[in-house]
Amino acid sequence: FLWSRERRLAGRLAPRDLGVERRVQAALQAAVGSALVSAAHDLAEGGLAVALAECCTTGREPTGCEVALETAGRTDEALFGEGPSRVLVAVEPGRARGFEALMAESAIPWRWIGTTGGDRLRIHLGGRTVVDVDLDQIGQAWRSGFERHMA
Repeated sequence: FLWSRERRLAGRLAPRDLGVERRVQAALQAAVGSALVSAAHDLAEGGLAVALAECCTTGREPTGCEVALETAGRTDEALFGEGPSRVLVAVEPGRARGFEALMAESAIPWRWIGTTGGDRLRIHLGGRTVVDVDLDQIGQAWRSGFERHMA
């Protein structure tokens, strides 16, 4: 993100806590194994906004979502931060209690951030809308991005 905006590389990687990483991976494996999770995506390549856009457009059929985040930090960091041990998951409403119980057992930080459905990706940050885009537009960018980059 910094390179695309400022043509420079800077900063440090967020510190990794291997104990937390181990618990996150074990909890995710247990959630998938118990069919509590219908989709999962790491935040390692582009952060939350990119993971949400990919999930909305690369499944069996496009599915929108609405996400609300509270943050005291920077908008770019909240949307594109690639900090360690972060995974986006989708949980069907009927499986929410089982997922909540598993997360409580796992002793890892987590939270609900939104719902799926519709034909738009909307992200609200600190009460204001920072992303509101039609899934067709995201899909077109996804399908034609490489060609446009190489042109």
